[in-house]
Amino acid sequence: MKKIIGYYRDCDFLTMTGTSMALLGIVFAINGNKLLPIFCLILSGICDAFDGKLARRRESTKEQNVYGVQLDSLSDLISFGVFPLVLTITCLPKNCYLAWVAMIFYSLCGMIRLAYFNTLDICNKSEKGYFIGAPITTISIIYPIVYLICFFNKFEHFPIISSLFFVIVGISFIYRIKIKKLDDKGKVILSVLGILLIIAVLAKIIFFKF
Repeated sequence: MKKIIGYYRDCDFLTMTGTSMALLGIVFAINGNKLLPIFCLILSGICDAFDGKLARRRESTKEQNVYGVQLDSLSDLISFGVFPLVLTITCLPKNCYLAWVAMIFYSLCGMIRLAYFNTLDICNKSEKGYFIGAPITTISIIYPIVYLICFFNKFEHFPIISSLFFVIVGISFIYRIKIKKLDDKGKVILSVLGILLIIAVLAKIIFFKF
């Protein structure tokens, strides 16, 4: 009998690596760093893109598969439902009530989405080949772009921009629209673009002394 609860497959470690990147990003954000957290979000998204693929490549028991789904959802809630909000809050002026409401709405939509599709998965009713609504991982692709544009513009109008952004993205999580799932090639391309974005931002800061 195992003395430690849980399952520790390679795909589970990849999921936990993504979560660790998000938690590290939260620490960076709380300590006032404006760029390292966004890099952590991109890397967390890359980990999430491939943990499921890794899980499907190996034989696992039903318990291990269910565990992996639950672990991935909890990781998603932390990495993509909470982490972006913490980073945003550290960049907002005090008492931005509208932005707070928008962020709470966003996080609740993400939680509803994860719980709903976990239920479908357990009941063997999940869709194949496409998503219904935008996956919560989408935030690791679009938020860095919006955030970096605001960053290089000294966060001008950031309260309004972030409020609209989180409301729109939150709605996209729960709105019934079919979105085709990316194949492995698409995931690799997005991952490479994410890494190139990190390199480009670092190069701009180092060579142009932003």
